[in-house]
Amino acid sequence: DQRDVTLSLARFNASSDAPRHYLTLFCDPSYPPEMRGMAGLLVKNVLQRHSTSQQSQTISEGWVGMVVQVVTKPGEAQFVVSTAATILAVMMARRLDVWPSVLATLLHAINAQQGSVIQQCLLAVERVLEEIAGVNIAVRYDGLWSVCLALLGSDTISTTQNTITINC
Repeated sequence: DQRDVTLSLARFNASSDAPRHYLTLFCDPSYPPEMRGMAGLLVKNVLQRHSTSQQSQTISEGWVGMVVQVVTKPGEAQFVVSTAATILAVMMARRLDVWPSVLATLLHAINAQQGSVIQQCLLAVERVLEEIAGVNIAVRYDGLWSVCLALLGSDTISTTQNTITINC
């Protein structure tokens, strides 16, 4: 009956396998964008419900790479890209150790100026920075800044107080 289905779904969402299954569905372009978007929202919700220590162990670099591929894929549906940017932000707040490589990938895609991919990557960077604003990344800031400068050059990127400006 419906109550059993609801309880089974709740147990599944609480399991450590739920994010992986939802993420696989989200990243598969053979599914319609609406279904992928819904799976992506479920990924985000499940990740936000787990504690930060559980997530650090659960979120693999492979998962992060799958979401980055969605963000950097030309012609991806806007809702899917927006959801991917949000998922990436949640992941990066829990896995700051992979943020420099993700930033490098996103900035490389921006620098390559591949049409809509520029806007998609800028959206992802914006969402990640919003999500990690409350997380202490001072130790990693110099490394992030070095990656930005190396990929974009000092004439393209600048800072004032807490603002990073990228001129594309």
